Amino acid sequence: MTTDNVSTFVCDHRKKIRFIFSDNLSLFSWADINHLRDIFTDSSLVKLNRLFDECDTKHYVMNWELTPLMPIPYKVVYCSAILWLDLIVLRIAEKPIRSFFFDVSINEAGPATLFIPNQEDLDFKLGNVNYAKMNDELTSLQRSLQRKNIQLEDLNERLEGLATTDALTGLLNRRSILKRAANELVRTRRARQFFGLALFDIDNFAAINEQYGRETGDKCLVELARMLAISTRTYDGVGRIGGDEFLLYFPLQDKDQLRTVLHRIHERIAPISIKFTSDIDVQPKVSVGGVCIESAKYPNVQISELLVRVDQTLLYAKDRGQGQIAITDY
Repeated sequence: MTTDNVSTFVCDHRKKIRFIFSDNLSLFSWADINHLRDIFTDSSLVKLNRLFDECDTKHYVMNWELTPLMPIPYKVVYCSAILWLDLIVLRIAEKPIRSFFFDVSINEAGPATLFIPNQEDLDFKLGNVNYAKMNDELTSLQRSLQRKNIQLEDLNERLEGLATTDALTGLLNRRSILKRAANELVRTRRARQFFGLALFDIDNFAAINEQYGRETGDKCLVELARMLAISTRTYDGVGRIGGDEFLLYFPLQDKDQLRTVLHRIHERIAPISIKFTSDIDVQPKVSVGGVCIESAKYPNVQISELLVRVDQTLLYAKDRGQGQIAITDY
């Protein structure tokens, strides 16, 4: 990957230039250039202050538009900066820079020209510059940045997971399951399929917490969540929407399929048993309310409306006793 017409400046934090690699940007003689104020307009110097501050915070920044002084024959140039050791590496190009170091080759046989203003202020002489070592250091810095980027991506994934999942059960949280259910409702509407929504609720859960303790209650929730997750198909959805309530959605071929699916899941979770003591097991009962809708016939129905209907159906199931299933059409 190459970038045409680019020069690399190594500066201190006061914007005093330590040395310059003019790769292809033969714009004017760099011999009298000692400071970035010799290259940019006053307004751009203000922007450079911000760029340097950003670089200190983020370690690198890419493609800031700045206005150079004449005789540079461009109205705008693109500047990218990176923190290197205790210095700032600033790259100037006539086009946006697509990468920071991979497009520059620094070696003794390469095209780069090295300028060192104020040589008396430096600790080394031109003849002692080790191009290979400098290139190795820059490459090492690039690799370090790549590792940091990978770590940052991993952290972002973990943060996204924390934002979308329920901390106790690992299922989708209320916001995420409702969003996915809404998207699936729209998809089944386009595909002219049926859509099923169901609530699973542990009967007398407050009494379980009171009699056996919240730790046992949490174990009941975790085990129910696990069984619901392994009992659903890959294209179904399951999440915890609060307390002991779990919301499931299903794309369906017809309205009778919801009854089959819910009875199958209910039978699978019925044997759940949580050991409280060596001779006492807690066996929670679970009630289910479900609603089925032929999506294409109701183009304006929202998931919130279906949630109200399925909640009413769950209450009807509970009124009939523990461990019951009630299903209604929309």
